[in-house]
Amino acid sequence: MLKGLREKLELNQEELAIKIGVSRPTITRAENGRMSVKTAKKLSKFFKGDWKIFFDEKRTKNVRKK
Repeated sequence: MLKGLREKLELNQEELAIKIGVSRPTITRAENGRMSVKTAKKLSKFFKGDWKIFFDEKRTKNVRKK
């Protein structure tokens, strides 16, 4: 889901990392499902959404289908 959101804005991992104040490897881990709550909150602030969506499997599946 995160990769899709990032690509929709035409950002690479490094650009997104800079915008939210994390390292590029943190974005890579997040895209592979290993995201901390702290990173999820930073991402949700950037994408203007609820941070819990990154941990809610049911919502994640629905978002991927869209």
